[in-house]
Amino acid sequence: MADKGCSSGENCAFLEQINLQRFIAPHGTCKGGPDNFYNNESQDHYVCFQGEISPFKKVFKDYRSRTLKKEYRGSTYQCKDYPIKKRYLGKSAKEKKFSYTYFKPEY
Repeated sequence: MADKGCSSGENCAFLEQINLQRFIAPHGTCKGGPDNFYNNESQDHYVCFQGEISPFKKVFKDYRSRTLKKEYRGSTYQCKDYPIKKRYLGKSAKEKKFSYTYFKPEY
């Protein structure tokens, strides 16, 4: 049993590996994916409400939190003629890109 200060994907994965039941409050990084996207776990990609796919691209170590994350990124050609593209992508982004913890299943 621990508070969310001990909540890390690495800790959860380790406790699962040694088959020890855990009671640790999750922190914010375990929430993954943007709003209005469906997570297709079996094919490891996200689908927006327009049906466009943002596939898994890479695993990286976040320099701020020092935790492993998975990155998903759509193509610059997707949603080209989408009327609310600026609200969807922001002012300068050319593609939808987001990440979340590598250890989502463990959370």
